Amino acid sequence: MENEVIKTANGYFSIKNLPTKLELEQYYSRKYYQDEFSQNSSIYSKDELLHSKNIAKVALHIYEKFTQNKENKLLDVGAGKGFFAKYFFEKNWNVRTLDFSEFAIKEYNPKLLNTLIQGDIYKNLDELILQKEKYNLINLSNVLEHVLDPIDLLSKFKALLSKESLLRISVPNDYSKFQEFLLEKKLYNDAHLCVIHHTWKCRCRHPQKEGGMTMADCHTFLSCQGNLSPPDYDYVCCLVGQVSLNRT
Repeated sequence: MENEVIKTANGYFSIKNLPTKLELEQYYSRKYYQDEFSQNSSIYSKDELLHSKNIAKVALHIYEKFTQNKENKLLDVGAGKGFFAKYFFEKNWNVRTLDFSEFAIKEYNPKLLNTLIQGDIYKNLDELILQKEKYNLINLSNVLEHVLDPIDLLSKFKALLSKESLLRISVPNDYSKFQEFLLEKKLYNDAHLCVIHHTWKCRCRHPQKEGGMTMADCHTFLSCQGNLSPPDYDYVCCLVGQVSLNRT
């Protein structure tokens, strides 16, 4: 079956026939945002911009709740159009962004171009690790579902986190009961053209420690692109790090 979806040993779902590394790099560097831009207006509504700002605002609130770090260094991996990074940039954070292409950030937030390291995200992360770079907040928003090996990517971040720091991960909440209902009623288009992994139901609703990383927060949020759904669907966001859960 073409693009058959299978459940992996790690609990998430993947398409059976994964693309090659080269195919994936070419897709994101040459086509992904360019095609989206050609099909949609580059002008976002006030509500859409406010929605993007609020996502970053919530991340900052959680960060400040669990840390006392004042260095304020953000690494935004797969920064895309740069709206998340823009919020922190305007708060005078030291911002570094990574992505396969400069197209989206150049179009939507050109002031962030100087923060961008363009190219293979894995190679650039390895280079930052070699340079012994450390960050207080690392954002990984809608990235894991697009990479060949999500577990391998996640393994790189611990070396980049400083003390009292957080890694923010957001992923589509695929295979929720609500989505399954929509699919059954044919009210949802299951055409994941660029998604090669689908997330499992969030396992972080109860704070726990895994691999030396503490779960600080887990919440859901809705899309602001005409695909609004109940809170148990759309996106799951988790923040993990080396922090104390006793802070208020």
